[in-house]
Amino acid sequence: MRHAWIAGCLLLLTACSNKVTDSAVALTVKYPGYTPLCLRVTALDAAAPERRSDELILQSKLATDEDRTLVLAVYREKSWSQQLQAEVASYDTADCSGLAIETRQLASAVTLPAKGSVPAALELLAQDVDKDGHPARVTGDSAIRGTDCDDGKATVHPGATAVCDGPANLATDWNCDGKQDCNGGGCTSDEMCGSGFCVGGFCCNSACDAPPSQCQGVGMCSTGTCVYPVNPGASCDDGSKCTSGDTCNASGTCAGTPAVTCNTPPGQCHAAAGTCVPSTGACEYAPLPTTASCDDGKACTLDNKCDGNGTCGVGTPKTCTTPPGQCREGTGTCEEPTGNCNYALKPAGSDCEDGSLCTLGDKCNVSGTCVAGTPKTCDAPPSQCHVGTCDTSSGSCNYSPKPPATACEDGKACTSDACDGAGACVSTLNCPPPTTCKKALEMCTGDGKCQFEVDSTQVGKICLEGGRSGTCLADGECQPLQFSYTVTNNFDPVAISSETIADLDITCGATFDSSGTPTWTFASGCSFTPPTHVVTGGNVVVIPVRNLIVNQPLRVVGSRPVVLAVYGDATLDDEVLAHSARAESRRGAGSGVECTGRMGGAGGLSDDDGGGGGGGGLATTGGLGGANNDGDGPGSRGSALSTSGFVPLVGGCQGGTGGGIAGTTPGVGGQGGGALQISVAGTLTLKSVVSVSGAGGGGGDSNTVNNAVGGGGGGSGGMLVLEAGTLVVEGTAQVTANGGSGGEGSDAQGSSRSPGRVGMDGSLVTASTVAGGDGGATNGGGGGFGAAGMFGPGDGIAGTGTGGGTHGAGGGGGGAAGRILLRGVSCPSIPAGAVVSPMTSPTCP
Repeated sequence: MRHAWIAGCLLLLTACSNKVTDSAVALTVKYPGYTPLCLRVTALDAAAPERRSDELILQSKLATDEDRTLVLAVYREKSWSQQLQAEVASYDTADCSGLAIETRQLASAVTLPAKGSVPAALELLAQDVDKDGHPARVTGDSAIRGTDCDDGKATVHPGATAVCDGPANLATDWNCDGKQDCNGGGCTSDEMCGSGFCVGGFCCNSACDAPPSQCQGVGMCSTGTCVYPVNPGASCDDGSKCTSGDTCNASGTCAGTPAVTCNTPPGQCHAAAGTCVPSTGACEYAPLPTTASCDDGKACTLDNKCDGNGTCGVGTPKTCTTPPGQCREGTGTCEEPTGNCNYALKPAGSDCEDGSLCTLGDKCNVSGTCVAGTPKTCDAPPSQCHVGTCDTSSGSCNYSPKPPATACEDGKACTSDACDGAGACVSTLNCPPPTTCKKALEMCTGDGKCQFEVDSTQVGKICLEGGRSGTCLADGECQPLQFSYTVTNNFDPVAISSETIADLDITCGATFDSSGTPTWTFASGCSFTPPTHVVTGGNVVVIPVRNLIVNQPLRVVGSRPVVLAVYGDATLDDEVLAHSARAESRRGAGSGVECTGRMGGAGGLSDDDGGGGGGGGLATTGGLGGANNDGDGPGSRGSALSTSGFVPLVGGCQGGTGGGIAGTTPGVGGQGGGALQISVAGTLTLKSVVSVSGAGGGGGDSNTVNNAVGGGGGGSGGMLVLEAGTLVVEGTAQVTANGGSGGEGSDAQGSSRSPGRVGMDGSLVTASTVAGGDGGATNGGGGGFGAAGMFGPGDGIAGTGTGGGTHGAGGGGGGAAGRILLRGVSCPSIPAGAVVSPMTSPTCP
């Protein structure tokens, strides 16, 4: 027995320092039936089989006696898990190359201890009974790749030499290639073959000495039947003088390459392609028939034909009887070699006719051209609105009306005269007034001059005089203005003194409060010179400026509506906000103005449980407040504006207060959005947020009282006017007048009370509705959503509960959307990325 304990770096293809040597698998490998030329031992990390390490063991280290056993120490690498798998493969090559004879692996992985070894065993089952060094084939066992087809005979194995020396060795596959070496093969004389023919060491059915053609070679016999191989490419002779380079092809036929090309006929009356005569190698060309066209080489003969014997016959002479014009002689001569007809010129001055009866005395010139004579004139029209033309076919004059709108003249300066298309000169009064403030009288003075009077329909309207815009006065004069269009009349541009107008550049965060004596406040650490404001008789605060640039946020609050009157251009790079927010102490400028009847109704009471307040109204009615758990007390909807315009300028309206008994805190209605107008004489460029959105309603809170309290209704959006000579809305603009959502009603269950959640303020930057307050009180009704985009406000949700021990109040209704006016003398379309809510489109008056 040979035991091999291979320690150190066994199976490790790198340095031993990479291995854990405190523990190992003591692997016993047995190979009793066959000693391989090489063994490959592989260690694998069972947790990650792609981690593996190989070691080759050559035959010189293997035992060849009867007890073939090898003991190995198998280590793991430091990065491996404690689970080790081992695999052994045998090879019949000295370097373990090629396919393995067999591969065996442990039935399961071995868990290595911290120190010491774990025994394991593998056995290779290949057999070499005849000791010829080749393992036997094992039928039905695919795990063993044996190569010896007869393990009982040492002279039979792969690579063995066949010994065909008599009947005893017939039907033998000596080299294990699957073929019987001595069945018809391996003979050395005719006597060894039953047929009596030994051909090339193979028993054959004939002597293989009679090839059937010149393209087949010496016969061969490997299957017992004589086969004469074809010799592709061998020289041969196909018997034709029309070919050359005759060779045998793959099918055994002698074929040559055509060597004679017959494409040069002796003349144009022979066929273009001839045929080669095999016996002589000469070309033959057939003559063309008598119908075939040819050319005798003369341009003055026509329609030449072949004569059927290969010759081109004479054609018909060309005639010249078509002169190119009436100023050349009628018969010409044909000239070689061009075939052109030559016609002599008639004498200059010969009479001719140019084809028009409207010319007289036409003559030939020295170049052979007929020159038109004197044109016939038609100069006696019946009126100035007729024109005469000569009829070329008859030579007579025709007078037809001039086209409509052809200029004519009646002799008066106060008219515009034009032919009517029927031959009459029609006069129309043409007295453009000096301004749009006047109109022309429907009569001229005696000397044909214009007369004007005041146009009473234009008094107070826009006019233009001397390149400047203005307003028509009662005396017909145009009083200059600085706006080129009629502004929405919440203020009078003419009434504002030009001395108060200056540029306004918002360079830091600022707030303008329109209440009482209007004031400006600025963000900490900065300020700018504020413009002078004007309070109109309609209680609107007008801020006149020359040019407006908003580079920092501008907040507009207070009790009065606000108009920014810009007599130049305005660019809003940052936000202008006149919205109301539930958490702020101030609301948008003009919020609540003229809200009588449009505020949301307060929530009612039933069994001391409150309903939700109604939403404020403006463009539409507000949302209805939610009822309490008894189905009672919903706050009424705030009404919509009864008018459709933007005069007067008003803000949004507050939502109704939620219902609740003494000792509770009802949800407060959200304030309405502000009232803001920005009128620009030049270009108004919108790049940021301009909003008059309303605030959300408050949630109800029962405090210590065992009753439910209604949520407040949402405030409606306000009124926003943006008008300019040129209105530009960029993709970053966000123009909103959205409604706030209603607050949630509270609930009370025994001694447990839950306040309702507040509603959300109307969005400043999107056309999306905002959800009502919800989720704070299990039995309290949720608030209705605020109006936005194309959607109106939502109604408040009713509270739930039994009324005896469980109380639920209604949620507030959502606030209605406000109203937005976008208009300009020129107003490009709104880009897809911009937000305008509620939805509207710019209009150009």
